[in-house]
Amino acid sequence: MTEKTKRFIKFCFSSLIVFVVVKVPIMYVLTEFGNVHYLVSGLIAGVVPTIANFVPSEFWVWKKK
Repeated sequence: MTEKTKRFIKFCFSSLIVFVVVKVPIMYVLTEFGNVHYLVSGLIAGVVPTIANFVPSEFWVWKKK
């Protein structure tokens, strides 16, 4: 397996984890319990995971060896 393939798999895995652990719960909580319109909560739930995904991507996927 090439280095590019390994990095791609790591990136997909970290993105999936952030999506499941961060985005879905944020959108659900904001919409159901915070009474925030679903479009606004979708926007917020899109920005926060992007920032949260930076950390594992920067230090795990793209780290220099």
